[in-house]
Amino acid sequence: MVFNFKSKAHIVFIDTQSPLIEEEEMLDIILSPAYYWVKRVTLPVKYVREVKKLLPSLFEDILPSGKYSYTAYRDGDDFMIFAYDDRAILDALSEKGVKGTQIRYVYFAQSEFSDLEGALELEGDDVMIQKGGVIVKLPLFLAGETAIKLDVSDHECSSHKIELARFTHIADKKSLTMFISFMAVLIVLVAIEWAITGNKTVQIEEKRTELLSTYHLKATMLQNEAVLKRLEQRYVKQMKIRQVNSALLGVKLLKDENMVRLNLLPSGVVAEYAIAKEIRANKIIAQLKRTKLEIKESYKEGLLRVEVAL
Repeated sequence: MVFNFKSKAHIVFIDTQSPLIEEEEMLDIILSPAYYWVKRVTLPVKYVREVKKLLPSLFEDILPSGKYSYTAYRDGDDFMIFAYDDRAILDALSEKGVKGTQIRYVYFAQSEFSDLEGALELEGDDVMIQKGGVIVKLPLFLAGETAIKLDVSDHECSSHKIELARFTHIADKKSLTMFISFMAVLIVLVAIEWAITGNKTVQIEEKRTELLSTYHLKATMLQNEAVLKRLEQRYVKQMKIRQVNSALLGVKLLKDENMVRLNLLPSGVVAEYAIAKEIRANKIIAQLKRTKLEIKESYKEGLLRVEVAL
């Protein structure tokens, strides 16, 4: 195995018996016939693009559909057609120490040694020869020829390179196409959702600003929570005052009895009643205590004084 240092990438021939690659440089890889299927065919079509549409059916007699990639090029009046397993090739290259990031171009031995005469000696006891215009790999004893050592140091690669699909192990091309279409639709939907959310966010922020201005609220949540706490405390106190007033004003008095004063003090609410008899004052006190209000009472000279704490 010899590398060509004249190009931007080293040229290396890979066969099943090739040794490990220890270099870290970019590589142009020529694949042994062991890694692909090839046929020379004559077809009643003019262009390669027409041939490529027929490739799966041209290999259906030897390969199942859905797993392989295909390529073709014109060779005189014929077409050279190829089938190959991307995943298997990538795995084989990895086993030889070739990283995916090192691969620049990949070529088939068929396109690179189409003018081969005689036999080329490979690693081990194998050779490559040409049979009927097709490059094949055979054991040396079957070739019946004297082989020369393969040397790619001065080799100039053809234009018939291929690109390996690095994700064929996940799904076939049809599934990948469907997945990509699904992801494209999903991205569009997410983009629309983001646009709608962004618009709603702007509207909410505008409403927030409007509320802050209308109700003279503070700019931060902490400040507004403090304001809310004070308002809640005020509300509780006002409700207590209403409850106390309702109880004090709801006392049942006789015709000659009346409320003479009702005051709101910092400590509570004070009510005074003109009650002629102490026994009546005691009944009024008992009535107020049934409301479960915290009261203080006193009775002196016909005047009942009741104070309810807030």
